[in-house]
Amino acid sequence: MTTLYEKHNYLDPDFPIFFHHDFRSCHDLPFSTHWHEHIELLYITDGLCTVCGNGITLKAAPGDVVMISPNCTHDIHAAKDSCSYYCTTADKGFCDSFGVPMCSGQFAMVIHDAPVTECYEAIIR
Repeated sequence: MTTLYEKHNYLDPDFPIFFHHDFRSCHDLPFSTHWHEHIELLYITDGLCTVCGNGITLKAAPGDVVMISPNCTHDIHAAKDSCSYYCTTADKGFCDSFGVPMCSGQFAMVIHDAPVTECYEAIIR
């Protein structure tokens, strides 16, 4: 299996954050295992997602946020028929400049936290 480096070219260097909606179907070609220097947050809105990397498999359901640490190889796919999620990546240096250090130790974690979910819902609106 090939692991790809995902280079992020942010449109605004003063606000180096990507935010987009994504949809995965179990009929899609496998999502390439990839890595990048930035933190990635996935907010699951529909279906079940499986996030794999570093020998760990996490399952996430609607309302869950999956945090993927910088520099960790990972892939994302639908655990059943399909899944839908919002993906946010934030530049490591940008986070560091606000006192939010991004360590590369832990692969990922699923966050079940109402305030985090409420923030995502507000951003989506």
